[in-house]
Amino acid sequence: MINERADLSALEGETFDLAVVGGGIMGTGIARDASLRGLRVLLVEKEDFGSGTSSRTSRLIHGGLRYLAHLDFKIVRDDLRERTRLLRNAPHLVSPLPCLIPIYGHGVLDRIILRAGLVIYDLLAWGSGLPRHKWLGCNEILDSEPGLNPKGLRGGFLFYDAQAPRVERLCLENALDAVGNGAALVNYTSAIGLIREKGRVVGLEVEDVATTKRHQISARLVVNAAGPWAGLLRDLAGEKSAPMVRTTRGVHVIVNKSCSNGIVLTARTDGRIFFVLPWLGYSLIGTTDVDYSGDPEHIQPDTEDVSYLMDEVKRFFPSLGDNNVLGTYAGLRTLSDSHRGKESDASRRPKIIDHSAEGVPGLISIVGGKLTAYRQISQAATDLACSLLDVQRMCLTLDRPLPGFLGTELSSLLDGSRELAESYGISKASGEYLARLYGNRYREVLAMAGENPRGRTVLCPHTPAIVAQVRHAVDHEWARTPADFLLRRTLLGLTPPCFGLDALSIVIDEMGRCLGWSAEDKCKQKNTYLSNVNHGGWLQVRNGPKISTDD
Repeated sequence: MINERADLSALEGETFDLAVVGGGIMGTGIARDASLRGLRVLLVEKEDFGSGTSSRTSRLIHGGLRYLAHLDFKIVRDDLRERTRLLRNAPHLVSPLPCLIPIYGHGVLDRIILRAGLVIYDLLAWGSGLPRHKWLGCNEILDSEPGLNPKGLRGGFLFYDAQAPRVERLCLENALDAVGNGAALVNYTSAIGLIREKGRVVGLEVEDVATTKRHQISARLVVNAAGPWAGLLRDLAGEKSAPMVRTTRGVHVIVNKSCSNGIVLTARTDGRIFFVLPWLGYSLIGTTDVDYSGDPEHIQPDTEDVSYLMDEVKRFFPSLGDNNVLGTYAGLRTLSDSHRGKESDASRRPKIIDHSAEGVPGLISIVGGKLTAYRQISQAATDLACSLLDVQRMCLTLDRPLPGFLGTELSSLLDGSRELAESYGISKASGEYLARLYGNRYREVLAMAGENPRGRTVLCPHTPAIVAQVRHAVDHEWARTPADFLLRRTLLGLTPPCFGLDALSIVIDEMGRCLGWSAEDKCKQKNTYLSNVNHGGWLQVRNGPKISTDD
Protein backbone atom coordinates (compact mmCIF):
# COMPACT_ATOMS: atom_id res chain seq x y z
CA MET A 1 0.00 0.00 0.00
CA ILE A 2 1.35 3.41 -0.98
CA ASN A 3 0.72 5.93 1.73
CA GLU A 4 0.12 9.02 -0.31
CA ARG A 5 -0.12 12.36 1.41
CA ALA A 6 -3.75 13.06 2.21
CA ASP A 7 -5.45 15.70 0.04
CA LEU A 8 -6.39 18.52 2.42
CA SER A 9 -8.84 20.04 -0.04
CA ALA A 10 -10.75 16.76 -0.21
CA LEU A 11 -10.77 16.50 3.57
CA GLU A 12 -12.47 19.90 4.00
CA GLY A 13 -15.85 18.37 3.30
CA GLU A 14 -15.51 15.72 6.02
CA THR A 15 -16.19 15.85 9.74
CA PHE A 16 -13.66 13.89 11.77
CA ASP A 17 -14.23 12.48 15.21
CA LEU A 18 -10.71 13.51 16.23
CA ALA A 19 -8.29 16.01 14.74
CA VAL A 20 -4.90 15.30 16.34
CA VAL A 21 -2.21 18.00 16.27
CA GLY A 22 1.33 16.66 16.56
CA GLY A 23 3.01 13.73 14.82
CA GLY A 24 5.36 12.60 17.57
CA ILE A 25 5.03 9.39 19.54
CA MET A 26 2.00 10.65 21.51
CA GLY A 27 0.12 11.98 18.50
CA THR A 28 0.74 8.93 16.31
CA GLY A 29 -0.05 6.67 19.27
CA ILE A 30 -3.41 8.39 19.76
CA ALA A 31 -4.17 8.28 16.03
CA ARG A 32 -3.45 4.55 16.03
CA ASP A 33 -5.54 3.80 19.12
CA ALA A 34 -8.50 5.90 18.00
CA SER A 35 -8.52 4.53 14.44
CA LEU A 36 -8.46 0.97 15.78
CA ARG A 37 -11.60 1.82 17.76
CA GLY A 38 -13.34 2.86 14.56
CA LEU A 39 -13.10 6.63 15.05
CA ARG A 40 -12.52 8.83 12.01
CA VAL A 41 -9.13 10.44 12.67
CA LEU A 42 -7.06 13.17 11.06
CA LEU A 43 -3.51 13.92 12.26
CA VAL A 44 -1.54 16.98 11.16
CA GLU A 45 2.17 17.57 11.80
CA LYS A 46 3.83 20.87 10.97
CA GLU A 47 7.13 19.21 10.07
CA ASP A 48 7.72 15.49 9.69
CA PHE A 49 6.50 12.61 11.81
CA GLY A 50 8.81 12.07 14.78
CA SER A 51 10.85 15.19 14.08
CA GLY A 52 10.39 16.92 17.45
CA THR A 53 10.90 15.74 21.02
CA SER A 54 10.43 12.07 20.10
CA SER A 55 13.63 12.03 18.06
CA ARG A 56 15.75 13.78 20.67
CA THR A 57 15.42 11.54 23.72
CA SER A 58 17.81 9.11 25.40
CA ARG A 59 15.97 6.34 23.50
CA LEU A 60 15.46 4.32 26.68
CA ILE A 61 12.43 2.15 27.38
CA HIS A 62 12.56 1.90 31.14
CA GLY A 63 10.55 1.79 34.33
CA GLY A 64 12.31 4.72 35.95
CA LEU A 65 14.42 3.18 38.68
CA ARG A 66 14.98 6.59 40.27
CA TYR A 67 11.23 7.00 40.84
CA LEU A 68 11.48 4.36 43.54
CA ALA A 69 13.38 6.87 45.69
CA HIS A 70 10.10 8.84 45.81
CA LEU A 71 8.13 5.63 46.58
CA ASP A 72 6.22 6.08 43.31
CA PHE A 73 5.60 2.36 42.83
CA LYS A 74 2.56 2.71 40.57
CA ILE A 75 4.28 4.71 37.85
CA VAL A 76 7.23 2.30 37.89
CA ARG A 77 4.94 -0.74 37.72
CA ASP A 78 2.89 0.76 34.89
CA ASP A 79 6.00 1.73 32.92
CA LEU A 80 7.53 -1.72 33.36
CA ARG A 81 4.35 -3.29 32.02
CA GLU A 82 4.55 -1.01 29.00
CA ARG A 83 8.19 -1.95 28.55
CA THR A 84 7.16 -5.61 28.41
CA ARG A 85 4.46 -4.85 25.82
CA LEU A 86 6.93 -2.99 23.58
CA LEU A 87 9.46 -5.81 23.80
CA ARG A 88 6.72 -8.21 22.75
CA ASN A 89 4.95 -6.10 20.11
CA ALA A 90 7.93 -4.43 18.42
CA PRO A 91 11.05 -6.57 18.98
CA HIS A 92 12.65 -5.27 15.77
CA LEU A 93 12.60 -1.75 17.25
CA VAL A 94 12.79 -2.35 21.03
CA SER A 95 15.38 -4.68 22.51
CA PRO A 96 16.61 -5.63 26.01
CA LEU A 97 19.47 -3.52 27.34
CA PRO A 98 21.80 -4.76 30.08
CA CYS A 99 22.63 -1.88 32.41
CA LEU A 100 25.42 -1.46 34.95
CA ILE A 101 25.52 0.72 38.03
CA PRO A 102 29.21 0.87 39.04
CA ILE A 103 29.85 1.45 42.73
CA TYR A 104 32.83 3.55 43.81
CA GLY A 105 34.17 4.26 47.30
CA HIS A 106 32.82 2.90 50.54
CA GLY A 107 29.12 3.76 50.26
CA VAL A 108 27.86 0.64 52.06
CA LEU A 109 24.52 2.27 52.92
CA ASP A 110 24.04 3.42 49.33
CA ARG A 111 24.74 -0.12 48.15
CA ILE A 112 22.15 -1.58 50.52
CA ILE A 113 19.53 0.98 49.46
CA LEU A 114 20.27 0.41 45.78
CA ARG A 115 19.99 -3.37 46.15
CA ALA A 116 16.62 -2.95 47.88
CA GLY A 117 15.46 -0.72 45.03
CA LEU A 118 16.55 -3.26 42.42
CA VAL A 119 14.75 -6.06 44.27
CA ILE A 120 11.55 -4.00 44.12
CA TYR A 121 12.25 -3.19 40.45
CA ASP A 122 12.49 -6.90 39.66
CA LEU A 123 9.28 -7.66 41.57
CA LEU A 124 7.36 -4.91 39.76
CA ALA A 125 8.66 -6.28 36.43
CA TRP A 126 7.42 -9.81 37.20
CA GLY A 127 6.65 -11.71 34.00
CA SER A 128 8.80 -9.49 31.76
CA GLY A 129 11.07 -12.35 30.72
CA LEU A 130 14.16 -10.26 31.49
CA PRO A 131 16.84 -11.53 33.91
CA ARG A 132 16.85 -10.31 37.48
CA HIS A 133 19.53 -8.01 38.80
CA LYS A 134 22.77 -9.33 40.26
CA TRP A 135 25.94 -8.06 41.92
CA LEU A 136 29.17 -8.11 39.92
CA GLY A 137 32.60 -7.90 41.45
CA CYS A 138 35.18 -5.36 40.38
CA ASN A 139 36.90 -7.69 37.90
CA GLU A 140 33.58 -8.75 36.38
CA ILE A 141 32.61 -5.11 35.87
CA LEU A 142 35.93 -4.30 34.20
CA ASP A 143 35.73 -7.40 32.01
CA SER A 144 32.37 -6.17 30.79
CA GLU A 145 33.38 -2.50 30.53
CA PRO A 146 37.17 -2.20 30.29
CA GLY A 147 36.94 1.55 29.66
CA LEU A 148 35.61 2.23 33.18
CA ASN A 149 37.92 3.87 35.68
CA PRO A 150 39.20 1.09 37.99
CA LYS A 151 40.32 3.54 40.72
CA GLY A 152 38.03 3.13 43.72
CA LEU A 153 35.73 0.69 41.89
CA ARG A 154 34.13 -1.78 44.34
CA GLY A 155 31.90 -3.65 41.88
CA GLY A 156 28.41 -2.88 40.69
CA PHE A 157 24.92 -4.03 39.89
CA LEU A 158 23.74 -5.50 36.61
CA PHE A 159 20.05 -5.11 35.75
CA TYR A 160 17.96 -5.00 32.59
CA ASP A 161 15.88 -2.35 30.87
CA ALA A 162 15.24 -1.83 27.17
CA GLN A 163 16.19 0.50 24.36
CA ALA A 164 14.55 1.87 21.21
CA PRO A 165 17.55 3.01 19.14
CA ARG A 166 15.29 4.24 16.34
CA VAL A 167 12.41 5.98 18.10
CA GLU A 168 11.61 7.73 14.85
CA ARG A 169 10.61 4.42 13.32
CA LEU A 170 8.43 3.68 16.35
CA CYS A 171 6.49 6.87 15.54
CA LEU A 172 6.30 5.86 11.91
CA GLU A 173 4.93 2.39 12.57
CA ASN A 174 2.22 3.84 14.79
CA ALA A 175 1.40 6.18 11.90
CA LEU A 176 1.36 3.30 9.39
CA ASP A 177 -1.01 1.28 11.56
CA ALA A 178 -3.28 4.29 11.97
CA VAL A 179 -3.49 4.80 8.19
CA GLY A 180 -4.07 1.10 7.68
CA ASN A 181 -7.14 1.47 9.88
CA GLY A 182 -8.58 4.46 8.06
CA ALA A 183 -6.88 7.49 9.60
CA ALA A 184 -5.69 10.39 7.46
CA LEU A 185 -2.19 11.64 8.32
CA VAL A 186 -0.57 14.71 6.83
CA ASN A 187 2.95 15.98 7.52
CA TYR A 188 4.22 19.47 6.70
CA THR A 189 0.85 20.91 7.67
CA SER A 190 0.66 23.48 10.44
CA ALA A 191 -2.33 24.04 12.75
CA ILE A 192 -2.74 27.83 12.73
CA GLY A 193 -6.15 28.25 14.34
CA LEU A 194 -8.95 26.60 16.32
CA ILE A 195 -12.40 26.92 14.79
CA ARG A 196 -15.09 27.67 17.40
CA GLU A 197 -18.85 27.76 17.20
CA LYS A 198 -20.87 28.93 20.20
CA GLY A 199 -17.70 28.69 22.27
CA ARG A 200 -16.98 25.09 21.34
CA VAL A 201 -13.94 23.97 19.34
CA VAL A 202 -15.32 22.33 16.19
CA GLY A 203 -12.23 22.05 14.02
CA LEU A 204 -8.88 23.32 12.86
CA GLU A 205 -7.57 25.85 10.42
CA VAL A 206 -4.41 24.40 8.89
CA GLU A 207 -1.81 25.61 6.43
CA ASP A 208 0.10 23.53 3.92
CA VAL A 209 3.73 24.45 4.61
CA ALA A 210 4.81 23.95 0.98
CA THR A 211 2.01 25.89 -0.73
CA THR A 212 0.88 28.15 2.18
CA LYS A 213 -2.70 27.26 1.17
CA ARG A 214 -5.08 27.24 4.12
CA HIS A 215 -7.86 24.75 4.83
CA GLN A 216 -10.61 24.42 7.40
CA ILE A 217 -11.11 20.96 8.85
CA SER A 218 -14.20 20.01 10.87
CA ALA A 219 -13.78 17.78 13.91
CA ARG A 220 -15.92 16.83 16.89
CA LEU A 221 -12.82 17.00 19.10
CA VAL A 222 -9.33 18.44 18.71
CA VAL A 223 -6.52 16.61 20.49
CA ASN A 224 -3.49 18.74 21.28
CA ALA A 225 -0.40 16.50 21.24
CA ALA A 226 1.99 19.22 20.11
CA GLY A 227 4.59 18.67 22.86
CA PRO A 228 6.62 21.86 23.45
CA TRP A 229 4.14 23.72 21.23
CA ALA A 230 1.07 22.53 23.19
CA GLY A 231 0.73 25.80 25.09
CA LEU A 232 0.85 27.80 21.85
CA LEU A 233 -1.94 25.70 20.36
CA ARG A 234 -4.03 26.05 23.52
CA ASP A 235 -3.60 29.84 23.32
CA LEU A 236 -5.18 29.86 19.86
CA ALA A 237 -8.52 29.37 21.62
CA GLY A 238 -8.23 32.96 22.85
CA GLU A 239 -9.29 32.27 26.43
CA LYS A 240 -6.92 33.35 29.20
CA SER A 241 -5.42 30.48 31.16
CA ALA A 242 -2.50 29.70 33.42
CA PRO A 243 0.74 28.45 31.80
CA MET A 244 0.18 24.85 30.78
CA VAL A 245 3.63 23.66 29.74
CA ARG A 246 7.06 23.86 31.30
CA THR A 247 9.92 22.92 28.98
CA THR A 248 13.42 21.79 29.89
CA ARG A 249 16.36 21.31 27.51
CA GLY A 250 18.01 17.91 27.30
CA VAL A 251 21.37 17.65 25.54
CA HIS A 252 23.02 14.43 24.36
CA VAL A 253 26.55 13.82 23.17
CA ILE A 254 27.54 11.21 20.57
CA VAL A 255 31.02 9.72 21.05
CA ASN A 256 33.04 6.81 19.73
CA LYS A 257 31.96 3.47 21.17
CA SER A 258 32.93 3.40 24.82
CA CYS A 259 30.44 0.93 26.33
CA SER A 260 28.61 -2.30 25.56
CA ASN A 261 26.07 -1.92 28.35
CA GLY A 262 23.96 0.98 29.50
CA ILE A 263 25.91 2.68 32.29
CA VAL A 264 24.03 4.55 35.04
CA LEU A 265 26.17 7.27 36.62
CA THR A 266 25.75 10.03 39.17
CA ALA A 267 27.10 13.50 38.47
CA ARG A 268 29.48 14.86 41.09
CA THR A 269 28.46 18.51 40.69
CA ASP A 270 24.70 18.21 41.23
CA GLY A 271 23.91 14.57 42.03
CA ARG A 272 21.88 14.06 38.84
CA ILE A 273 21.71 10.65 37.21
CA PHE A 274 22.96 10.46 33.64
CA PHE A 275 23.68 7.64 31.20
CA VAL A 276 26.31 6.34 28.81
CA LEU A 277 24.44 4.14 26.33
CA PRO A 278 25.43 1.96 23.38
CA TRP A 279 23.73 3.30 20.28
CA LEU A 280 24.04 2.13 16.67
CA GLY A 281 27.72 1.26 17.04
CA TYR A 282 28.58 4.41 19.01
CA SER A 283 27.80 5.71 22.49
CA LEU A 284 25.29 8.29 23.63
CA ILE A 285 25.88 10.40 26.75
CA GLY A 286 23.00 12.27 28.37
CA THR A 287 21.00 13.95 29.43
CA THR A 288 20.82 17.42 30.91
CA ASP A 289 17.68 18.95 32.37
CA VAL A 290 17.71 22.77 32.26
CA ASP A 291 14.74 25.12 32.06
CA TYR A 292 14.21 26.52 28.57
CA SER A 293 12.06 29.54 27.76
CA GLY A 294 13.16 30.23 24.19
CA ASP A 295 11.53 29.41 20.87
CA PRO A 296 11.13 25.61 20.52
CA GLU A 297 12.00 26.02 16.84
CA HIS A 298 15.53 27.14 17.73
CA ILE A 299 16.57 24.58 20.32
CA GLN A 300 20.30 23.82 20.05
CA PRO A 301 22.93 22.01 22.09
CA ASP A 302 24.36 24.36 24.68
CA THR A 303 28.14 24.49 25.08
CA GLU A 304 27.87 24.53 28.87
CA ASP A 305 25.66 21.44 28.85
CA VAL A 306 28.09 19.58 26.61
CA SER A 307 31.02 20.56 28.87
CA TYR A 308 29.04 19.45 31.94
CA LEU A 309 28.39 16.00 30.46
CA MET A 310 31.95 15.51 29.24
CA ASP A 311 33.51 16.71 32.51
CA GLU A 312 31.34 14.30 34.47
CA VAL A 313 31.80 11.31 32.19
CA LYS A 314 35.62 11.67 32.21
CA ARG A 315 35.59 10.72 35.90
CA PHE A 316 34.26 7.31 34.92
CA PHE A 317 35.75 6.93 31.42
CA PRO A 318 39.16 8.64 31.61
CA SER A 319 39.99 7.93 27.96
CA LEU A 320 37.06 10.05 26.77
CA GLY A 321 38.04 13.60 25.89
CA ASP A 322 36.56 16.47 23.94
CA ASN A 323 38.21 15.12 20.79
CA ASN A 324 35.96 12.06 21.13
CA VAL A 325 32.81 14.16 20.69
CA LEU A 326 31.47 13.35 17.23
CA GLY A 327 28.17 15.17 17.49
CA THR A 328 25.59 16.57 19.87
CA TYR A 329 21.84 17.05 19.77
CA ALA A 330 19.28 18.84 21.90
CA GLY A 331 15.59 18.40 22.54
CA LEU A 332 12.83 19.69 24.78
CA ARG A 333 10.84 17.70 27.29
CA THR A 334 7.48 18.98 28.44
CA LEU A 335 6.46 18.85 32.08
CA SER A 336 2.93 18.95 33.32
CA ASP A 337 3.48 21.45 36.13
CA SER A 338 4.71 25.01 35.96
CA HIS A 339 6.33 25.57 39.36
CA ARG A 340 9.75 27.15 39.23
CA GLY A 341 11.50 24.76 41.57
CA LYS A 342 14.33 22.43 40.67
CA GLU A 343 13.87 20.95 37.22
CA SER A 344 14.35 17.40 38.39
CA ASP A 345 11.62 17.89 41.03
CA ALA A 346 8.96 18.80 38.48
CA SER A 347 6.36 16.12 37.93
CA ARG A 348 7.04 13.58 35.17
CA ARG A 349 3.48 12.33 35.34
CA PRO A 350 1.53 13.00 32.17
CA LYS A 351 -1.52 15.19 32.35
CA ILE A 352 -4.51 14.82 30.04
CA ILE A 353 -6.57 18.01 30.14
CA ASP A 354 -10.19 18.47 29.13
CA HIS A 355 -10.33 22.21 28.53
CA SER A 356 -14.11 22.36 29.05
CA ALA A 357 -13.49 23.47 32.65
CA GLU A 358 -11.75 26.61 31.42
CA GLY A 359 -14.35 27.47 28.82
CA VAL A 360 -12.88 25.68 25.80
CA PRO A 361 -14.98 22.54 25.23
CA GLY A 362 -13.95 20.35 22.34
CA LEU A 363 -10.23 20.57 23.09
CA ILE A 364 -8.07 17.97 24.86
CA SER A 365 -4.36 18.48 25.61
CA ILE A 366 -1.68 15.94 26.50
CA VAL A 367 1.24 17.35 28.49
CA GLY A 368 4.26 15.44 29.71
CA GLY A 369 4.79 11.72 29.81
CA LYS A 370 7.73 9.60 28.77
CA LEU A 371 8.47 7.49 25.73
CA THR A 372 8.01 4.19 27.58
CA ALA A 373 4.43 5.01 28.52
CA TYR A 374 3.28 6.44 25.19
CA ARG A 375 0.84 3.59 24.47
CA GLN A 376 -0.77 3.82 27.93
CA ILE A 377 -1.05 7.62 27.67
CA SER A 378 -2.54 7.29 24.19
CA GLN A 379 -5.08 4.84 25.55
CA ALA A 380 -6.05 7.21 28.38
CA ALA A 381 -6.40 10.16 25.99
CA THR A 382 -8.52 8.09 23.60
CA ASP A 383 -10.64 6.82 26.50
CA LEU A 384 -11.37 10.44 27.42
CA ALA A 385 -12.16 11.30 23.81
CA CYS A 386 -14.59 8.37 23.55
CA SER A 387 -16.27 9.45 26.76
CA LEU A 388 -16.71 13.02 25.48
CA LEU A 389 -18.02 11.70 22.16
CA ASP A 390 -20.38 9.35 24.00
CA VAL A 391 -19.08 6.25 22.24
CA GLN A 392 -18.06 2.97 23.81
CA ARG A 393 -15.11 1.38 22.02
CA MET A 394 -12.52 -0.91 23.59
CA CYS A 395 -8.80 -0.23 23.31
CA LEU A 396 -7.10 -2.74 20.96
CA THR A 397 -3.45 -1.73 21.28
CA LEU A 398 -2.44 -3.69 24.39
CA ASP A 399 -1.40 -6.85 22.56
CA ARG A 400 -1.41 -5.71 18.95
CA PRO A 401 2.02 -5.89 17.25
CA LEU A 402 3.22 -2.91 15.28
CA PRO A 403 3.15 -3.33 11.47
CA GLY A 404 6.79 -4.36 11.13
CA PHE A 405 6.37 -7.32 13.45
CA LEU A 406 3.58 -9.76 12.83
CA GLY A 407 4.35 -12.74 15.01
CA THR A 408 7.64 -13.87 13.49
CA GLU A 409 10.49 -14.66 15.87
CA LEU A 410 13.25 -12.07 15.52
CA SER A 411 15.89 -14.71 14.81
CA SER A 412 13.75 -16.18 12.01
CA LEU A 413 13.12 -12.70 10.65
CA LEU A 414 16.86 -11.97 10.46
CA ASP A 415 17.66 -15.36 8.90
CA GLY A 416 14.99 -14.83 6.25
CA SER A 417 16.17 -11.31 5.46
CA ARG A 418 19.76 -12.40 4.93
CA GLU A 419 18.69 -15.26 2.64
CA LEU A 420 16.27 -13.14 0.59
CA ALA A 421 18.81 -10.31 0.24
CA GLU A 422 21.37 -12.74 -1.22
CA SER A 423 18.81 -13.93 -3.76
CA TYR A 424 18.60 -10.33 -5.02
CA GLY A 425 22.38 -9.94 -5.17
CA ILE A 426 22.43 -7.84 -2.00
CA SER A 427 24.73 -8.49 0.94
CA LYS A 428 23.61 -10.40 4.04
CA ALA A 429 24.59 -7.34 6.10
CA SER A 430 22.15 -5.19 4.13
CA GLY A 431 19.43 -7.81 4.50
CA GLU A 432 19.82 -7.95 8.28
CA TYR A 433 19.97 -4.15 8.46
CA LEU A 434 16.69 -3.88 6.54
CA ALA A 435 14.97 -6.40 8.82
CA ARG A 436 16.04 -4.52 11.95
CA LEU A 437 14.81 -1.27 10.43
CA TYR A 438 11.54 -2.36 8.80
CA GLY A 439 10.74 -5.68 10.47
CA ASN A 440 8.65 -7.86 8.14
CA ARG A 441 8.32 -4.92 5.78
CA TYR A 442 11.94 -5.43 4.60
CA ARG A 443 10.44 -7.53 1.80
CA GLU A 444 8.88 -4.38 0.32
CA VAL A 445 12.31 -2.77 0.06
CA LEU A 446 13.98 -5.84 -1.44
CA ALA A 447 11.19 -6.18 -4.00
CA MET A 448 11.82 -2.59 -5.09
CA ALA A 449 15.56 -3.31 -5.28
CA GLY A 450 14.80 -6.30 -7.47
CA GLU A 451 13.01 -4.07 -9.99
CA ASN A 452 16.01 -1.80 -10.63
CA PRO A 453 19.73 -2.60 -10.29
CA ARG A 454 20.35 0.95 -9.09
CA GLY A 455 18.23 0.19 -6.03
CA ARG A 456 20.70 -2.50 -4.87
CA THR A 457 23.60 -0.05 -4.55
CA VAL A 458 24.73 0.90 -1.03
CA LEU A 459 24.27 4.56 -0.22
CA CYS A 460 27.78 5.07 1.14
CA PRO A 461 30.73 2.95 2.35
CA HIS A 462 29.77 3.44 6.03
CA THR A 463 26.35 1.81 5.90
CA PRO A 464 24.56 -1.27 4.56
CA ALA A 465 21.63 0.97 3.56
CA ILE A 466 20.67 0.72 -0.13
CA VAL A 467 19.25 3.13 -2.71
CA ALA A 468 15.89 1.31 -2.91
CA GLN A 469 15.14 2.59 0.59
CA VAL A 470 14.89 6.13 -0.77
CA ARG A 471 12.05 5.27 -3.15
CA HIS A 472 10.40 3.16 -0.47
CA ALA A 473 10.49 6.11 1.93
CA VAL A 474 8.87 8.38 -0.66
CA ASP A 475 6.25 5.90 -1.88
CA HIS A 476 5.36 4.17 1.41
CA GLU A 477 6.46 6.44 4.28
CA TRP A 478 5.60 10.05 3.35
CA ALA A 479 9.25 11.21 2.98
CA ARG A 480 9.50 14.54 1.18
CA THR A 481 12.95 15.92 2.07
CA PRO A 482 16.49 14.54 2.55
CA ALA A 483 16.07 15.17 6.29
CA ASP A 484 12.99 12.92 6.33
CA PHE A 485 15.03 10.09 4.90
CA LEU A 486 18.40 10.61 6.56
CA LEU A 487 17.21 11.64 10.03
CA ARG A 488 13.95 9.77 10.54
CA ARG A 489 13.46 6.92 8.05
CA THR A 490 17.01 5.55 8.40
CA LEU A 491 18.88 7.68 11.02
CA LEU A 492 21.93 7.77 8.74
CA GLY A 493 22.09 11.50 9.34
CA LEU A 494 22.47 11.00 13.09
CA THR A 495 25.28 8.47 13.11
CA PRO A 496 29.03 8.83 12.62
CA PRO A 497 31.40 8.72 10.93
CA CYS A 498 29.87 10.69 8.06
CA PHE A 499 26.48 11.63 9.58
CA GLY A 500 24.84 10.73 6.27
CA LEU A 501 26.74 13.42 4.40
CA ASP A 502 28.53 10.94 2.13
CA ALA A 503 25.11 9.63 1.07
CA LEU A 504 23.46 13.03 0.69
CA SER A 505 24.02 13.50 -3.04
CA ILE A 506 22.75 10.01 -3.92
CA VAL A 507 19.71 10.49 -1.67
CA ILE A 508 18.87 13.82 -3.30
CA ASP A 509 19.28 12.41 -6.81
CA GLU A 510 16.99 9.47 -6.05
CA MET A 511 14.39 11.60 -4.29
CA GLY A 512 14.56 13.96 -7.24
CA ARG A 513 13.66 11.10 -9.60
CA CYS A 514 10.72 10.18 -7.38
CA LEU A 515 9.42 13.69 -6.82
CA GLY A 516 10.34 15.36 -10.11
CA TRP A 517 12.93 17.80 -8.73
CA SER A 518 14.80 20.09 -11.11
CA ALA A 519 18.55 20.78 -10.79
CA GLU A 520 17.61 23.97 -8.93
CA ASP A 521 15.33 22.02 -6.59
CA LYS A 522 18.14 19.57 -5.81
CA CYS A 523 20.58 22.35 -5.02
CA LYS A 524 18.01 23.99 -2.74
CA GLN A 525 17.34 20.70 -0.94
CA LYS A 526 21.05 20.17 -0.34
CA ASN A 527 21.62 23.66 1.00
CA THR A 528 18.53 23.49 3.20
CA TYR A 529 19.60 20.18 4.69
CA LEU A 530 23.13 21.34 5.43
CA SER A 531 22.16 24.72 6.87
CA ASN A 532 19.35 23.41 9.04
CA VAL A 533 20.92 20.17 10.22
CA ASN A 534 24.67 20.23 10.01
CA HIS A 535 25.46 23.91 10.39
CA GLY A 536 23.56 25.35 13.31
CA GLY A 537 20.51 23.14 13.71
CA TRP A 538 19.63 20.90 16.60
CA LEU A 539 22.24 18.37 15.47
CA GLN A 540 25.81 19.66 15.76
CA VAL A 541 28.53 17.67 14.01
CA ARG A 542 31.76 18.24 15.92
CA ASN A 543 34.37 16.00 14.34
CA GLY A 544 32.70 14.85 11.17
CA PRO A 545 32.93 15.75 7.50
CA LYS A 546 31.86 19.10 6.21
CA ILE A 547 30.27 19.61 2.83
CA SER A 548 30.14 23.00 1.23
CA THR A 549 26.77 24.43 0.32
CA ASP A 550 28.26 25.81 -2.88
CA ASP A 551 27.19 23.88 -5.93
